[in-house]
Amino acid sequence: TPTLNDPKLPPRTTPTTPGKPKKKKTPRKPKKKKTNKKKKTKDKGLITQEERNNGFAKIEAEITRRANIKQPPQDPKAWQPTVITGKDCAGGGNDNAKETSIERYESIWRHLLDFCIYMEDYESAIILHRAKCPQDPPPVSEETSITFLRYHVLKKDEPLLNYQDQTPVIVRGKPLRPLSDWRSETTIGLYRSALSKLHSHYDSTSQDYVNACPRCIDLGITAIKKGESCADHGGASRFWRTGNIITSPVFQKHLKMNTDYAIDNYEHKSTISLLPRDLRKMRSYLLAKNDVEGLMQWTLIILGCKLYLRVDEVLSLQIESFQPDFFVVKGNQIISLCVSIKGKTDKHAKFFQVYDDPDFPELSPLRPLLLYLAATKRTGGYLFPQVSEMYNPNPSKHYEYKKMLKLIGHLIHDILQKSMIGSDGTILICGTHTLRKTALLLAYWGIKVELLNNNYVSVGLPLHDEASILIDARHKNVTSTMTYLGESATLFGLYKQPIFKNADMMVGPYRPIYIKCPGNILSIANDGDITCGKNERTLPELAQWFVSDLMRVNRNVVLSQNVLEMSELAHSLYQKKLPESNELLQTLHHYLPPGEFQKVKSHIDSLASRYSSSLICPPTHSGSPSP
Repeated sequence: TPTLNDPKLPPRTTPTTPGKPKKKKTPRKPKKKKTNKKKKTKDKGLITQEERNNGFAKIEAEITRRANIKQPPQDPKAWQPTVITGKDCAGGGNDNAKETSIERYESIWRHLLDFCIYMEDYESAIILHRAKCPQDPPPVSEETSITFLRYHVLKKDEPLLNYQDQTPVIVRGKPLRPLSDWRSETTIGLYRSALSKLHSHYDSTSQDYVNACPRCIDLGITAIKKGESCADHGGASRFWRTGNIITSPVFQKHLKMNTDYAIDNYEHKSTISLLPRDLRKMRSYLLAKNDVEGLMQWTLIILGCKLYLRVDEVLSLQIESFQPDFFVVKGNQIISLCVSIKGKTDKHAKFFQVYDDPDFPELSPLRPLLLYLAATKRTGGYLFPQVSEMYNPNPSKHYEYKKMLKLIGHLIHDILQKSMIGSDGTILICGTHTLRKTALLLAYWGIKVELLNNNYVSVGLPLHDEASILIDARHKNVTSTMTYLGESATLFGLYKQPIFKNADMMVGPYRPIYIKCPGNILSIANDGDITCGKNERTLPELAQWFVSDLMRVNRNVVLSQNVLEMSELAHSLYQKKLPESNELLQTLHHYLPPGEFQKVKSHIDSLASRYSSSLICPPTHSGSPSP
């Protein structure tokens, strides 16, 4: 049999279509070798880094010019820039604001600095140039501060107009167009706070805003050096503008105008709150990972919900924040922990109780917290550290704020698949106040459930409970708390019927957590029993005791590798064992009329729900209990 390589066979030819000439193959261009040279990329911001550096040089030249005019002349090289740090930074700060708030302010300062360079207003940029700012800088001008505000708030359909004469703002030969990225009252308020905080750190900018006098300026530098002034300001020249820009009536007027503009022209946003069912689903999802990071994330979420904390406040908690002297431990049961918290609006640290929830242990913050500490064996530092420092005995960095917000967003969007559009078209967002808003919902529902269980029908909350919630929440603006409670009331009205039939929606009774006098905790908790003395274990020691003595876990068990199993074991502690109610209901159903039986069944379900969700009888179409 001939083969393809047989020389006797004719050479192979490729058949061609008649009338169509063969296409000549074009030689491929040789591939260019990759080089390690990086492409020059332009900054995404308003100016490039080169323009920024040139702007810094012009700002420093302006600082030197001002120093030479001052009498006596000043030496800019001798100045030490003021670094603004928060009260909770390492070693303590020089400002009463939290470090996370300072970081948000710094972001606004940097953007405003770029804007000043872009607008070539180097005098306003002096106070924003943090590395070279002198001890007596001028405030940001009215024109620049208002134009920057309008640049971010107004819609970008048309060129930005000057707020004084309504002519287009031309910069570098081009009309400046708004960004339209500040769309809420909160963001505009943050801009005002950032300006106020920056100006408050200097004597020259901490008083009421005063513009420079044109007549004093017309006298010239020589006259100013001699101390001369115009006739209106005898002996006290107003050659420089001074004071805090936020006290300017013109700035205040435009701040309100732009706030109203944002409210009228942009979609409203509101923080979403989580339902009890949502929290239970989050717990199942995070603990199913069967690792310590998932346990830490769940502990962070439920602890923030029970303490009315913002996300950044939970992250800033340290093991040292807990006060062992005021832990309530009775026999083999841990009733509550005590933690010291200094919130965003608190002038001093306050004490709060972290209660166990024996009725609904899946919503208890105490059990996962102790299990988490026992698994990591840490003794100090941040309660929720970065993952890389989770097993460090004394971690120095807390869990990333943005990473936690991203996790909450993932849980709400992807796992719970909740709708993010409110009934009135409001856009719902998950942010730093989500846990805080959920806490108010749990408190409101806990009070209403307890009232209904005791056959007490009330339109609103009792005054003493409402006052306790306001104290626990620590809202600077009481209106925010009342708004949250109003929404919680609406949701409770919607879920009031299925709440007693669906175990996932059940919550325990509300318990106030604020403690004015910590010394009273033990005397009240012990009921005068002198054998119940003060707790002598630290939080890490209590965590180890909780696992070894109460959960009876062998010391050889590696907790970090058995998180799910240990969580379920902790969940089953202190559970009240009650007889099944179905047997009793079946007997009653044979002897009572249908109407009377339904009343008895509802009453038994109501009582059972206060002790165990497993006793709630599922509804049936025939009116008889399920087998």
